[in-house]
Amino acid sequence: KPVLECCNYINMHLDESLSLRGMANRLKYSEYYLSRKFSKEMGMSFKEYVRRQRLDRAKALLRDSSLGIRDISEQLHFCSPSYFAEQFKAEFGISPTEWRNA
Repeated sequence: KPVLECCNYINMHLDESLSLRGMANRLKYSEYYLSRKFSKEMGMSFKEYVRRQRLDRAKALLRDSSLGIRDISEQLHFCSPSYFAEQFKAEFGISPTEWRNA
């Protein structure tokens, strides 16, 4: 149940700052417990899950909006547009611009 609540919250708040500490406080669990439980059930860390969900949201924004790369990067809390593009390409094999043009 805590992992499901965590995932639901993350998916609804991708455009906000998300941290394991904040999530643990929100759900009234220790960071250690939530981190271990999350990793065990999801097969990835909390941070990796958030990154992947944000990249999936970025794909939808690139497809369905006219927002620029910089705007999407800022909206989804990537530290810079270049880091966003690097992470996008590592995950999907093409750049955000190539994705949009395809």
